[in-house]
Amino acid sequence: MQFDAQNSDEGESESSRAARNGAGSAISIISDEELVALEKQQSLITLQDAVWSVSSAKHGNGVMCLLDGSHDTFWQSDGVVPHVISIDFARLTSVAVVAIYLDFAEDNSYTPRKMRVQAGTHNGDMADAVTVVVDDPQGWVLIQMAPETETLNSWGARDVNGEHCGDDAVLDHADYAEFIEDGVWCTRLRIIVEENRQEGRDCHVRGLRVLGHIKQSLFTTAYFTQTLQLR
Repeated sequence: MQFDAQNSDEGESESSRAARNGAGSAISIISDEELVALEKQQSLITLQDAVWSVSSAKHGNGVMCLLDGSHDTFWQSDGVVPHVISIDFARLTSVAVVAIYLDFAEDNSYTPRKMRVQAGTHNGDMADAVTVVVDDPQGWVLIQMAPETETLNSWGARDVNGEHCGDDAVLDHADYAEFIEDGVWCTRLRIIVEENRQEGRDCHVRGLRVLGHIKQSLFTTAYFTQTLQLR
């Protein structure tokens, strides 16, 4: 899917600008405080059990600058576009949100403008999950990773969430909770910078967080609790 960033309506804060496609999907640009609030609201955690690598880096501006929690440091690529950040998880993982910290005021032509996120399990099956275009970003660019329709249908996610449940919906599928969360399941994630602001050559990325939903046991869901009976 394609998102094109547009100027927001008058009165909308700079940090909350959103880019929308025809279907109404959006990416948002938010502050540190808003990101913390989002994590609490949506029960998100940073996915850390992974190996991170980049396609190139200037000396002193390597991959660790993406993860040090400071907006004063940045990863700087060293070569021509595209520039790639690769994340390899230790196990099959559900990725719900990719948050990328960019600051056009500091980085000017080093600021990524067009980015593509790919997901898969190895180099041979990587598929595009989302492509975003942002103009003059300053803050966390939130990229929502939509769940695959085929996965939701095959695992009967609506049933487990308590809608149209049959008598055996819960008891026959004890592992449902592992598969009904919003997100894309993968062991490998790639963020590809395809274009920089003002056709810049190298890019600066001042932070990157990959978020997933906190696991909820099937036996603690509201639906299970409501239908629990003592025998």
